[in-house]
Amino acid sequence: MNPADFSRMLQRVALAGAHVFGWIFIFQYFYVEELDTSVAIGSTVLTYALTQVIAVLLTPWSGRRVRKGIRRAMILASISAALAFAILGLAFGGILGSMSWGILFFAILMGTYRALYWIPYEVQRESVNTPTRELLLAFIPAVSGILLVSGLPVALLLYSAACLFALSIFPTRQTEEKHEGYSWGYRESFSELFAEENRAGLFASVCDGIEGAALLLIWPVAVFLILDWSYGLLGIVLTVTLLSTIVVRTILHRLNLSIMPPFVVAALAGSAWIMRLLVASPLGVVLVDTYFHAGKRRQKEIDITAHEQAAENTTYVDEYTALKEMGMGIGRILLCIVVAITASSGSFAAAVVTAFIVAGCAAIASVLLARPQRVGL
Repeated sequence: MNPADFSRMLQRVALAGAHVFGWIFIFQYFYVEELDTSVAIGSTVLTYALTQVIAVLLTPWSGRRVRKGIRRAMILASISAALAFAILGLAFGGILGSMSWGILFFAILMGTYRALYWIPYEVQRESVNTPTRELLLAFIPAVSGILLVSGLPVALLLYSAACLFALSIFPTRQTEEKHEGYSWGYRESFSELFAEENRAGLFASVCDGIEGAALLLIWPVAVFLILDWSYGLLGIVLTVTLLSTIVVRTILHRLNLSIMPPFVVAALAGSAWIMRLLVASPLGVVLVDTYFHAGKRRQKEIDITAHEQAAENTTYVDEYTALKEMGMGIGRILLCIVVAITASSGSFAAAVVTAFIVAGCAAIASVLLARPQRVGL
């Protein structure tokens, strides 16, 4: 395992064990404060939207920095994520003194991490995600959930994630420095994002972001409530889903069924979101998620193990990688605004149903807009 692989492995372990739970903790905090799930989901999505705003605003600046070397940006990103989990841990541990400030800094720092973290294309091309590694990572959510119900303090789980991100800095320093080209200025990046020739790609990226926010934030919160607010069951369900997805994908690949016509993939993607509206048990969650992930053609933007969405699987290719990341961030922000407005009506169910319907439409559009050759975004 090369240094870059080892660094990313440590980060994925941290994210697999604490990322989704971190946002669940934030949702629970808002619920305890107001005793209203609609207010809690509204506050949570607005916090998540802040993370995306920071990411969108910093991405062009981060893109310009790749000319000076990506390794430094990777280290700064790791420091930002480590601080994010550490500060959230301090807040939940009662040491920081203010939960609101802890959540605010967590959102800002996670947005900074997302904007800064790029893996050089040449380094990523040499990386290999072995089946054994993916299987081991799949068990991390269950371990976290079981430890939490066994009495592990929330703060300690968050501190553990912070430590893993801090440790990832050391192998990153051993990674060969890469200098990439980025020809646009800060304002020019936004001009290119909305340029006429890039509008189709922007729309596709926005759709991906909408679906990503629903999948990585709204759906886990809904599942948490379906499972009677149980950390242990949530972790086990996430692990079983990951394992079953690996198995089904392997079977489909061996049967040469992994490549399906776009209209079939679109139907699978859209119908999965409708099916989520009917889920009411742990088995239902596993089945619908396996159905969704195994049939999804475009998998490189979402790391379901780490519960993270990033353009080109965090790999920097060229300027259009930054535009794609910005487009997805805008999509996440838009869905969060829609959910927050719907939740303000006082109905958690209405907010979730709206999110899933919008995500389903976005999923269908994203698949149909996909092209084999990359033009613009």
